[in-house]
Amino acid sequence: MADCPPDKTGSFVPPREMAKKVLNALRLKGKIPTVFILLCANVVNNIVTFAVNVLLAKSVGPEKFGIFSLAVSLMLMVHFIFDIGLNLTLVRFYNIYQKDRGYQQLLLTSLLVLRFAILAFLLIGSFIVAPVLTRMFDLPPMYSPLVVIAIVTGGVLTLWVYFQSYMQARGKFMRLSSHILGYAGLRILFLVLLFFSAADPSDLTLTLAALYSLPAVIIVLISIVPVCFRVLDLRSLFRQNIISPLKEVLKYSKWVALASISYNLILRAIQFVLALRTSTYELGILSAGFVFTVAFSTLNMAIRAVFFPHVTAFEKIGDMKAYYAQIKAIGPYYVFFAVISIGLLALVQVTLLGHEYTKALPVFLITAGAFSLVIFLGLWSMMVHTFMHPEIDAIVNIVRLVAACVLAYVLSPRFGAVGGAFAYALPLVLGEFFMVVYVRKLLHGQ
Repeated sequence: MADCPPDKTGSFVPPREMAKKVLNALRLKGKIPTVFILLCANVVNNIVTFAVNVLLAKSVGPEKFGIFSLAVSLMLMVHFIFDIGLNLTLVRFYNIYQKDRGYQQLLLTSLLVLRFAILAFLLIGSFIVAPVLTRMFDLPPMYSPLVVIAIVTGGVLTLWVYFQSYMQARGKFMRLSSHILGYAGLRILFLVLLFFSAADPSDLTLTLAALYSLPAVIIVLISIVPVCFRVLDLRSLFRQNIISPLKEVLKYSKWVALASISYNLILRAIQFVLALRTSTYELGILSAGFVFTVAFSTLNMAIRAVFFPHVTAFEKIGDMKAYYAQIKAIGPYYVFFAVISIGLLALVQVTLLGHEYTKALPVFLITAGAFSLVIFLGLWSMMVHTFMHPEIDAIVNIVRLVAACVLAYVLSPRFGAVGGAFAYALPLVLGEFFMVVYVRKLLHGQ
């Protein structure tokens, strides 16, 4: 599509006017301002994550930073696996049953009960599997408590995500943004206490608890307790048939879960492969490179949080085609934004991390380039859920995960962190292209 396509009179539209038309087309009933609000909240939260990673990387060195990254990866892996795709499924089914308030309430109740059951299971199981995982990754026994905290925190995060999905489904984006900012504020408080007090950041167990576990527990208590009073009716809870909605949700959710788990495990699996095939130094380099790729992840989270309910609510093929065309129109502007952003972030990375992390620069350039492309293509590919084909997303992400593990296993011994970055980028981009092609075929009835 040309940068300045002709208008109805045959003349070419100036770039500035084209930009205005594109932005007006993409407002989608006020979605752009909402994306911006959520983006700002997520940016603040991820700036805190960025600060944590930079300060810790510089204070403890690549080897210990690699161990800490391994613990964080385990925490997130537990979260992704035991979320079982219910975050997106909750939003999807809440919209489907918007005319049946009673069933909506039963749906919210059953999913919240399930979350608490999962947390209890992880709390007990963490003490059993922690020593096994510590030995598997050849870590000293002193890191067993670190593994326990990582697993339990992953369970706590499933409750935090339930609250986010609950607010997203009900369209309460301002309240959701305020809670995300509150979570970021808690992390800032503990960050200051950790690095500017007598505490020792090299105590990785203390650091993980302070920067991830305690803020997560506090924000869950603040957010979930009011929701429990609204959703859970303890007097009628045991008289309600919460199994029926769970069966219906899990039937759809199994595909969403496979897609979500596989997608989010790609980076974590690569990190585990590097830990087994190379060294904690190379793992630290890979993790440092991804510190700056998080900027694009933040944008992706905000866009999907707002656009997913809207896009999956399309019922007419004409609306879907119009949306597809609107996204296509912003392509050149997005490319310009992505290139400038990657260049600026690369300069910041070189400046902040210094000579010790020089090898992290190509890791960032490879992964950020891939992720920025996937974000744009994802605006189209999320329509597989509009067509109610979550199995396509699941199959693609399973193939991505397997391909990434194989590539990392083959490339990491020779190329180290850079090989891990390539193993992440290639399956990610190819998988997204495939889903966009599939969506195009559905749109044109092929």
